[in-house]
Amino acid sequence: MKKRIFIIIIGILVLSLLVPWTGCKTGVSTETTTAEEAVAEATEAAATEAGKEITLRFWKFSWGEVDDKFLPKTFAKFEEEHPGVKIEYLFHPFQGFIEKYTSAFASGDVFDITYLPDEYYPQWAAKGLFADLGQFPDAEGLLPEFEDKIVEAGYYNDVLYGLPFVRVSMAIEFNKDLFDKAGVPYPPESYDPEDPDVQAWTHEKFIEVAQKLTIPSEGQYGWAYSPVTEGQAGPYFIPWFNHFGATFINEDGTAVGFDNDSGLATFEFFNEVAKLGIMPENGLAATPREYFYSGKAAMCNLDIFMVPEATAKLENVGATVYPSGPDKTMNYGRTHHGNVGFLLMAEACEHKELAWELMKSMASKENVEAYLNFAGIFGTRKDYELEYSGDPRAEELLLFHSEAWKYYAQPFQTHPKFQACVAILVAEVGNMLLGSKTPEQAWKDSVDLCNKELK
Repeated sequence: MKKRIFIIIIGILVLSLLVPWTGCKTGVSTETTTAEEAVAEATEAAATEAGKEITLRFWKFSWGEVDDKFLPKTFAKFEEEHPGVKIEYLFHPFQGFIEKYTSAFASGDVFDITYLPDEYYPQWAAKGLFADLGQFPDAEGLLPEFEDKIVEAGYYNDVLYGLPFVRVSMAIEFNKDLFDKAGVPYPPESYDPEDPDVQAWTHEKFIEVAQKLTIPSEGQYGWAYSPVTEGQAGPYFIPWFNHFGATFINEDGTAVGFDNDSGLATFEFFNEVAKLGIMPENGLAATPREYFYSGKAAMCNLDIFMVPEATAKLENVGATVYPSGPDKTMNYGRTHHGNVGFLLMAEACEHKELAWELMKSMASKENVEAYLNFAGIFGTRKDYELEYSGDPRAEELLLFHSEAWKYYAQPFQTHPKFQACVAILVAEVGNMLLGSKTPEQAWKDSVDLCNKELK
């Protein structure tokens, strides 16, 4: 048997040096395979024939039922198409996953492939722990199948680490019954930036409406929101910097981008809004959306995965875009959270070619639509079609989120210190809302502490 395997490998190597070797890869155009790749494929085939099973390990923090329902089917199909390959998968809790991954990388007992959003992977990519996907000849040809601003978030330091898999998007949902009861016209139910009603939906108009819908005697608030809700200043605070003309981190990643009047204006805006009493607990509620779900708030910023819960608890829910700030430079002045989740490969992966084939299979139109349509989360492909199988009312709102994403969503800047700076921002904005620091003090301390991290 060993002699036969050796003859197979040598024979393929000789042929590959004399004759062009072509093969069709899943989801991409035909590419020329190098002699080195031919030997790698032959070696894997020979190992399989000799009875040695090849194992690929996939880890992902759990989304619950949707993972269990669809991903094992995708893996089983891949195993069927690749005899001798076994995929071991682990769906683990989100809580504590950073510590889990850090420990796994340190010990060497790590996954081959994982899923991570854009704000998390750079901390490990910067240490060389994720593989450069640009090493695969068909990678660049595959990228045009995905939305451009999504692809950009898969690069760190001009190296491609992430294959786009999922995108999420926020909007402002509103309780139509509370608007009707107060006799207040609905916000624009349009995402078109050229719509006059959308253009009139500014910070000033939004606050005016929220004040009309705040009824202290009934425990009702106009806006169920906190810029530090559940500690997530990333999606809930950072996008507002763009409304005033600032960024969180500067373009070259060496310092913050809010060390200016625009950054200070963002802090001052939220400080003034908190004083109006239109937000539960003056902007410090741990889970403000619960006020919305219970009918005690008229408007609420919701991520897409929260939409089905809203329609399950409320009869009449609409959706509108973020109000526009004074600076229209980015996303028409109404930037909202729009981060991207990627499939990534560990540098320690022993079977990179095979792992790359699995990643492409998972990101294919067929597999990603079946998986994400059930979840009510969006795919990243240009040809992705959302067909939500749940509540039709939720589907309508999800489609709104999806279309609004194209105009207003902004992926996070990829930086290994992103999460450390977010933690600083959470603390300082919290200090401001508690009244222990002035807006100027909280802003200045955020700038100084974040800059120390970034340098």
